[in-house]
Amino acid sequence: MNSEAIKAHLPHRYPFLLVDRVLEREPGVRVVAEKLLTINEPYFQGHFADRPLLPGVLMLEMLAQAGGFLECESLAGKNIFLAQVLDARFKGSAFPGDKLRLEVSPDAAFGNLCRINGTVSCEGRVLCTAKLLLMNAAGPEGPGHERGGPPGHSAPSTPTEQLLAQLPARKLAEVGTLPSCTPPNDRAKPGHHVV
Repeated sequence: MNSEAIKAHLPHRYPFLLVDRVLEREPGVRVVAEKLLTINEPYFQGHFADRPLLPGVLMLEMLAQAGGFLECESLAGKNIFLAQVLDARFKGSAFPGDKLRLEVSPDAAFGNLCRINGTVSCEGRVLCTAKLLLMNAAGPEGPGHERGGPPGHSAPSTPTEQLLAQLPARKLAEVGTLPSCTPPNDRAKPGHHVV
């Protein structure tokens, strides 16, 4: 699959389209893709200037994007989110000039969620293994947009809200609310501003 076919399938665009070619594709079974790292990639400019190194988190994003090819139909125009990193192991580094092999297979699927297993390798060396949870939002407005909802109800706006909207009501009660990210003694007091 060439770059035009990849752009027709995924909603991502440069500089964040991280799959260059799809080598093998069995929808719902397995995908093998590749990414050629060039010195011109924007992330190499500052990570690190004296020794360019691919950020590990981008290996996870590459696997998530390759996982999009497990779907039979095009994902263009849909919101695809990396909902959760269930497990990730970094075993090696990638540098400009490396040709990365991205292999993904589905582990489980439920609703709009798909759990995948992935491996990033280079010339037979395993650089990263991961188990990821991907969410295929129903449309540009997110899950629930087509279903509507009660009057005055708006679609979830953040990926976390969209993920929580997919959970059954009993699970949502178990999850509860998310804690504040701001430590209590750093919260704004009357007359003070937190920057």
